[in-house]
Amino acid sequence: MVFEKYKPSAFKGGDYWVYLGNKDITMNAETRRRLKTEFIEIAYDKEFNVLKISASEESENSYKLTKFKFSHRGLLQFFNIEERGYFKAEFNLEDRSIYVDLHTPVDRSNYNYGPRRKKE
Repeated sequence: MVFEKYKPSAFKGGDYWVYLGNKDITMNAETRRRLKTEFIEIAYDKEFNVLKISASEESENSYKLTKFKFSHRGLLQFFNIEERGYFKAEFNLEDRSIYVDLHTPVDRSNYNYGPRRKKE
């Protein structure tokens, strides 16, 4: 007999990921926790197709995080980024930044969301 072990989540154990949507950008709890900030700045490298999310102080160039996401209001159109979906992210301790490689989408077909709660 051949047994296969059950894996409850593809993203447990310190994995970082970022979701790029049409209206907002969302990150998982582990990614948000490592930033340790309320405000972030976004930069984009067109040559390597990498999005950089950095911890920041409040300024005119910063976005405010609400829980795990923020509204980008045209940021992806400004940089001409057409990719949408979940992407693997890497955290850099030196500059407290998250680097999102838009060439590495994450397959979430096996992701276990757990039991759904009923809204009362």
